[in-house]
Amino acid sequence: MKDGVVLEDIIRTTKNHIGEEWTTLARCTGMTKTDIDAIRYNNMLNLVEQIHQFFEHWKRSNGNAATAQALVTALFKELTTSEAVANLKKNGLIERKGMYLLKK
Repeated sequence: MKDGVVLEDIIRTTKNHIGEEWTTLARCTGMTKTDIDAIRYNNMLNLVEQIHQFFEHWKRSNGNAATAQALVTALFKELTTSEAVANLKKNGLIERKGMYLLKK
């Protein structure tokens, strides 16, 4: 499976379960407080759009470095017990072998 397909699967699953924790994930990806605040302000009443805009910003800002493994690594910096991570495991997108990895 190509990384782009896996990345989109991980993003889709994460979007559906990350909720307000998207800001924690954003910080773990290196997004600045200014950028996080701008996304929140521009989409004040729409959490779903905030999450969508975060992922769009992350992909644009990181270009070829916006990989599935980079996203999984960011998720596991501070969100190992989150519903988003639980659903990635449940949907078979990641597995544990010493550390969490993309499922091949």
